[in-house]
Amino acid sequence: MTMTAARDCAPYGIRVNCLALGTVDSKRKVTRLHEKLRGAFAAKIPARRWSGADEAAKPICFQLSGAASCVTGQRLPAYGGHPMNA
Repeated sequence: MTMTAARDCAPYGIRVNCLALGTVDSKRKVTRLHEKLRGAFAAKIPARRWSGADEAAKPICFQLSGAASCVTGQRLPAYGGHPMNA
């Protein structure tokens, strides 16, 4: 879908990309059960941790910058290598 939208929009100077985020840690309060589940899930991520909100923002900033001016139709994975998101 991303590639199709990118092909349709490119002649108008519009870039279309997909950011594939995985688990992003938030600052919300969690219970002990949630903490246990979060730890179990993090153990299955090759990076062994959840991404921080600032780490999730960096690929977005890249896509919005001039450095990505000719990047379109791409899926940018940012999920710590978790196979569920591959």
